[in-house]
Order: sequence, then C-alpha cells, then structure tokens
Amino acid sequence: MIVRLLKLIACGAVFGGFIGASVLVKAILIFASSATQKRMAIYLTQIGARVLLRILNIKIHFASPPSLPAPQACLVVSNHQSYLDILVLVAHFPVQFVAKKEVRSWLLIGWMANLGNTIFIDRSSTRYGWRCANEIAASLQQGIQVLVFPEGTSTRGDEVLPFKSLLFCAALKTGSPVFPLTLHYTAINEQPLNDQTRDLCCWHGEMEFVSHFWNVLALHQIEVFLEAHEMLNPPHTITTQELARRAHEKVAHRFVAPATPTSTTGETIDAPGEFLLGAVLLSLVNHESYSLQEGEYGEA
Repeated sequence: MIVRLLKLIACGAVFGGFIGASVLVKAILIFASSATQKRMAIYLTQIGARVLLRILNIKIHFASPPSLPAPQACLVVSNHQSYLDILVLVAHFPVQFVAKKEVRSWLLIGWMANLGNTIFIDRSSTRYGWRCANEIAASLQQGIQVLVFPEGTSTRGDEVLPFKSLLFCAALKTGSPVFPLTLHYTAINEQPLNDQTRDLCCWHGEMEFVSHFWNVLALHQIEVFLEAHEMLNPPHTITTQELARRAHEKVAHRFVAPATPTSTTGETIDAPGEFLLGAVLLSLVNHESYSLQEGEYGEA
C-alpha cells in the first residue's frame, strides 16, 4: 500500500510539473508559430511519458533496434489496448496524438492532453471526424508526426480490430508516409500475460479508469513488446480503405508476440536533463493548411 501511494504521489508530481511547465512555455512562445508550439508541447509530453514509464516500471522489448520515424512528417498508427499505450509510444516517438473527445474532460489527464496539443475526435460524428482529419493534415504539413489508433477503441489484447479509414486521408492528401507499429503486453511481474491477468494492463470496454489505474500502481513491473515496421509510401491514387488495410496487415501480422522476446533487450528511458532549454532553439515553421472535403477520401 505504501509503495502504491508513493507511486501515486510521484505520478501526481509529474502531472503537476508538466502542467506548470506547459503553461510557462506557452507564455514564452505566445508569438511563435503553431508548428513551434506543437513541437515544444511534444517535447514536454515526451519527457513526462518517460518519467511515468520509470515510475510505473514499464519495460519495453523491441523486436529490433527501435527505428524512429524519418525526419519528414508521417502518420504513426498502432493497435490500441490501454491508456498505457500512449506513454509507451509517446516516450519513444516524438508525436502529436489523437484521442477521443471524452479524454478532454478527464481530471489531470484531460488538462495534460489539452496542453499537449492533442487532437480530439468524436467518432460518433462524421462531420467532427473530417474536422479532425483536417487538423491532422495541417500538422503533417508542418512537419509534425501524428499518432493515431485507427481501431477506434481499445481492446483486451486478443485481436487487432479492422482499421477505420477516415483519418488515413490526411496522409494521402499531404503525401505523408504511414508508419505502422505493433504493440503487445507480454508479462506482468515477470510472469507471462494470460487471460486471467491481461486486464491488469489492458483497459477496454466499460472499465473505470480510476480503479484500473489504482491496480496498475500495485504492479511491480509491466513488459511490452514493440515493433516498428517499414514505412508505407502509398501512391496518391490508392484509396484510404486500401491504405488502412495495408497498415492493418502489417500491424496484425506481428501482433501475437512471444511471452519473452528473445531478440531484444528491455529498457526504460531516463528523462532528459534539459527541460525548457529547447524552447528557444526550435526553428519557426510557416503554417500551410490543407482543407479536406467531406466524402473525398472515404468514410470513418
């Protein structure tokens, strides 16, 4: 119980530090370009995610040496099993992420998401979906990498649902590649994950967040398998449905990972020492927006 409470206090300190730093940086960069503000928000979010990984003792096993996205903007897509996915992926890849609109109202996490320039989507509304696609396209055009969970929901980790195609239109419209990732939880407390324990890390359906996170704090260690696949550089003539199918094929092909990856090493990442210095070093990037028309690139 004491360890759990200490972890909770440490997580709260990270949330508070992130919120305070984000407010300060926003004030410093108030006249900077949209792209610079987004990059700084991504930088701060990445620091917070890395610290939280260490607090929660989440270890990542790579199928091969981690391959960062290319310097150009790309649409990063992954399967989705838990809110922990965001920490794992954001800690390793400098991305702006897309979240369901409900996250905006969550205590602390919603504040972090707003300050982190999260793009919110309402999947029940096609019109709102197109608005989200426009925001993704604008970020891609600015050179920002964007993370999307195209299943549209989280699962209990026993399958990869078909990918919804709507948001892939942003990659096609801007000529950006798609970067598929496969993520799979493999062990808890050094014991292989099974049907009885998978819900300790997977968060899905109608699960209540507070009680689930309280149980996560009690775990000694969580292990995750992460594999980066070759980028998809589709021709402009391809449909969003076909692009979504190809991305799903790559992610699902490597979904069922071994309980203990043998070709990799586990690691947690130390948070970088520099915290605010990077703000004044970021280059200003001109904003050029794209407008996606409803019906032009498929449906959600």
